[in-house]
Amino acid sequence: MGFSESGSQLTDSEVKTAYENNADTNAFTDAEQTKLGNIDQGVATTDDVAFDNLALTGQGGTALNTLTDAANIATDCNLGNVHEVVLDGNRTLDNPTNLVSGNTYIWIVKQDATTGSRTLAYGTAFLFPGGTAPTLSTAINSVDLICGVCSGTDLICSFTADFQ
Repeated sequence: MGFSESGSQLTDSEVKTAYENNADTNAFTDAEQTKLGNIDQGVATTDDVAFDNLALTGQGGTALNTLTDAANIATDCNLGNVHEVVLDGNRTLDNPTNLVSGNTYIWIVKQDATTGSRTLAYGTAFLFPGGTAPTLSTAINSVDLICGVCSGTDLICSFTADFQ
């Protein structure tokens, strides 16, 4: 409780209002007080936080993103960094959308369980050593791996075949 200039006692609400209305007090609003009260000590928020020299520890990553098998296979990199598709025919892996320069992306490509021998063509963003696109393993259920690092709009890729 406080006192007014006349010496009468003010209510808590009157003190709060007087305090908040005084421009020289730098008072917190109720919303700011609530926001501050909900922050654990030592925890950074995304508001106005610089991420310079940020060190991450432990594992990081995204969930496996299952791609839809179709004549042209689309990859939205906003859905993750690791993508998987089972081929049920000869396909084209289209240029991915939402690539981020410097990020690594992985495609796990599997042959189907009944036929195998499916082929895969690649969009122009996929760059392979010597400019030669790799040939997939052909056995039923075989698994191949394409890894790419985004360099602007291109993916500098490596290919590893026939995981068993």
